[in-house]
Amino acid sequence: MEQTQIESTEAARNARSGNGVPLVVDLDGTLLRSDTLEEVVVRHVIRGPWRLVCAVFVWLFRGRAGLKAWLFRDHGIQVDRLPYDERVLAWLEEERRDGRNLVLATGTDLKVARDIADHLQMFGVVFASDGKTNLKGTKKAERLAQEYPGGFDYAGNSRSDVEVWERARAAVLVNAPPSVSRKARSQGNVTREFPPVRGTGGLLRAMRPHQWAKNLLVAVPMLTSRGWGEVERWPPVALAFLSLCLLASAVYLFNDVLDIEADRAHPRKKRRPFASGEASPLQGLVLAAGLLCGGVWLGWLAGGVIWALGYFALSTAYSLGLKRLLLVDVFILAVLYALRILIGGQVSGYYASDWLVAFSAFFFLGLALGKRVTETGVWPTATAFEVAGRAYRQGDGLILTVMGVASGFVSCLLLALYLQDEAVKAQYVQPDWLWGVCCIVLLWICRVWMLISRGTMHDDPVLFAVRDRWSWGSGVGAVFCFLAASGKLPIAA
Repeated sequence: MEQTQIESTEAARNARSGNGVPLVVDLDGTLLRSDTLEEVVVRHVIRGPWRLVCAVFVWLFRGRAGLKAWLFRDHGIQVDRLPYDERVLAWLEEERRDGRNLVLATGTDLKVARDIADHLQMFGVVFASDGKTNLKGTKKAERLAQEYPGGFDYAGNSRSDVEVWERARAAVLVNAPPSVSRKARSQGNVTREFPPVRGTGGLLRAMRPHQWAKNLLVAVPMLTSRGWGEVERWPPVALAFLSLCLLASAVYLFNDVLDIEADRAHPRKKRRPFASGEASPLQGLVLAAGLLCGGVWLGWLAGGVIWALGYFALSTAYSLGLKRLLLVDVFILAVLYALRILIGGQVSGYYASDWLVAFSAFFFLGLALGKRVTETGVWPTATAFEVAGRAYRQGDGLILTVMGVASGFVSCLLLALYLQDEAVKAQYVQPDWLWGVCCIVLLWICRVWMLISRGTMHDDPVLFAVRDRWSWGSGVGAVFCFLAASGKLPIAA
């Protein structure tokens, strides 16, 4: 540890004697869109909340620098997959080609800073916290002023960087919040600014409000029982819907924080807010806790708090490990869909029939299998590889397709058998119209699987349905047939 924040004294001398004034770059929030310290803290929390107690004792006895060294001891960060700010990388590459000496100076631990510098191959010198000195704010400013008495330019983003900009010849603002930008500009040495990429929009997107459409299933038992006219039944159903929305978003936030590394290995999921650095994982965990409390409270008001807690527990178990079990994951997804229907029946008093539960189980199992097919690919390949974070391999899509199509067709078969029940026919004025619902559902399933086989459908069937005009048309057609069968439309038999 004698060689603390700098890789080599000789390298520092070379940087000082290079062409022009050296360009010093911060890491977290500047070179990276994310924060390595936040991610490591989250890793420790997930691995065991008791680690927070250990962290407090390390901080008390060894200080912030010692705490960072302890946290990053086995950081496990895959530096090649980190969300680097491409704007900054392109700018630094231009500066390097012009002969500029680039220096990485960060408050993060030296171990991860060196790994990142080795990966990028553009920094001649690395300054970082070393377990004894927390290289941030005043400490960083003093160190750089000492190493580069002839002056240096500095690119940073946070309030602690203001003190460094005061010592720098020129200040470059990268992803700096408005208050920091105003403070830095007041010094009069800002030469360049890269607008922020983080914001509340990232957290909102991580909540996946488009997925709330799934929770409309709570109204299915009441609608299929034709209880839509009973106004007093709607408030608990609405509360159950809101409860599931908050609980689902809490699970999505927790899941995405847990899956940061796996998402970064995925061609599309790497653009998710936490994986891409658009949102803070620590803020995500705090928001998830708040949504959980709100969801449980609304579930209690709706009269289905036990069911809501069961839904949250199963969803959390899925995120923590069940999603990595072969085929178990898709069955759990199907159960979660069916749970929404059961919850709707519980709070409305129109309990779901065995027919409805059976149809839902097979229908949603088919959708879950379709989601896995889009992730793995349909056709087997000679160089099949495992899909990150899942128990599937590229090429498993063929057998998953067979299972998914079969599940969808079985759901339609169950619907057809249901429509032939004399007791069911007696409940409708014109029951023959219900066959239109069966045909529309079958057509929709066939179209979904055709698009999956062509690779043109998004990996989330719900998001696909929300954005697909044909799906909206199918839904309108199914509602029309149902209303006609119920005698709510003036249509002759």
